[in-house]
Amino acid sequence: MPARLRFLLVEDSPEDSELLLAHLKRAQIPLDSVRVETEGELRAALRDGVWDAVICDYNLPRMNALDAITLVRDLQPDLPCIVVSGSVGEERAVETMRLGASDFITKDNLSRLVPVLQRELRESDVRKERKRVDEALRKSEEALKQAQRLESIGQLAGGIAHDFNNIMATVLLQSEILAEDLNKNLSPENLSANMRQGIEQIRKSSERATRLTRQLLAFGRKQVVQYNVLSPNSVINDMEAMLTRLIETNIEIKINLAKDIHNIGIDPSHLEQIILNLAVNARDAMPRGGRLTVETSNIEVSEETAKMVGGQAGSYVLITVSDSGTGMSDEVKKHMFEPFYTTKEVGKGTGLGLSTVYGVVKQNKGLIFVESQPDQGTTIKIYFPATSESQADTKVLPLVTQAAPGGLTILVVEDEDNFRELIGEALSEHGYKILLAANGNEALATIRSHSGAIDLVLTDLIMPLMGGLELAKKAEELNPEIKFIFQSGYTEDTLLDGGVDPGRISFLAKPYSLKLLLNEIGKSFGSTRAAAQ
Repeated sequence: MPARLRFLLVEDSPEDSELLLAHLKRAQIPLDSVRVETEGELRAALRDGVWDAVICDYNLPRMNALDAITLVRDLQPDLPCIVVSGSVGEERAVETMRLGASDFITKDNLSRLVPVLQRELRESDVRKERKRVDEALRKSEEALKQAQRLESIGQLAGGIAHDFNNIMATVLLQSEILAEDLNKNLSPENLSANMRQGIEQIRKSSERATRLTRQLLAFGRKQVVQYNVLSPNSVINDMEAMLTRLIETNIEIKINLAKDIHNIGIDPSHLEQIILNLAVNARDAMPRGGRLTVETSNIEVSEETAKMVGGQAGSYVLITVSDSGTGMSDEVKKHMFEPFYTTKEVGKGTGLGLSTVYGVVKQNKGLIFVESQPDQGTTIKIYFPATSESQADTKVLPLVTQAAPGGLTILVVEDEDNFRELIGEALSEHGYKILLAANGNEALATIRSHSGAIDLVLTDLIMPLMGGLELAKKAEELNPEIKFIFQSGYTEDTLLDGGVDPGRISFLAKPYSLKLLLNEIGKSFGSTRAAAQ
């Protein structure tokens, strides 16, 4: 309690104020006081002053006492507020307490004022101390979380540096070897063979870098999401042959899929990534053979289960992947979803498999639960929210890898200069007429000024000045017939969030092959021809 108290008196009568203060002075309470009569004065005092308690008369001719209590609670919610009244019914007394008054005292029983006030000041001190402790605890928790984030980022950066250094070492060395071969007096046959071998090594290294990047994006939940309503059974059935090739012959694969399984909303590649990573982890946990089981079922998640795994109750599809392998200790389970945490030998894994699974599950609003004990195998249960939506009918359109007779005009919009020029050269070699722009503003100016037709815009999503989605919306106003292919290394938003007609757009994730780009262009115009037939 402060050495000297500051009281705010909400009272229209100076005489009644003196009476209240006399009771406090007789109790030898050192105090300063300010009296207010109107709502404006009360508001200003609460806004600008520091008070230990408010004593408020109930019968105020210039202000409603109930409004005064509400104002105190709005501006200084922890401030003790004691209501004093000459004569008021029990119903109104209850109403004042409901609105937040600390206590209610009648003027014919002012002897209660001092003990009530002392009690409220003690409780106020307790509330302040509790708030101070809670705030200190919150700051400590934030500091701990920040330290853990920094540690995780450091671990992540170290793993990335290690893997990418290995990849780039191959690319750099192979590039130098190829350059030396060009300076040697080799026969055309030997030079051609060396070039093919070197280029193949560079291609494989690039693919490794691409896979690592996509795992990181999945872990960070920043992949482009192409939402589909699908049956998980269909994805798992399509993967069965791949799993058979991937898993050692001494491991039995059992797939048990519920016949009446509900649909879920997910990018199919996400579900494939989850199943594949879990299957690889299970395989590595069974070096001497065993059983891998993949199951699906419909399930209602209760409130209790949802709390255990940090989700919400409701209808889910449960995908269970279990193995009869070495299992995990409690200590390993604590770290199993951390990036680059692995119990495998050096060179046997990046430690991104389970962290990728976790990131993908959370990105799709799913739940994940792990059961494992040493030498008793591991069961990983993944819950995805069920949807009542039905699967959309999809048609496989012909892929065309060459320009139409006479060529089509493509506007390439890319802020990376080298990549923009490279795409332009590659597409020109395949018969397309190419226009180039470094950002959305330049592209829009080109669309406005170009004398001929522009058939397709190949644009990056994230660029300075104007991004790809904004460009598409503005270009649509100028020419509704222009088609778009978006490309990006990553984005946090789905393409449909941009408000662009989904019938006219498609997406390529960087990096991509020239063949895939040509196929995507051909598919865009193949769909037009198919629709016209």
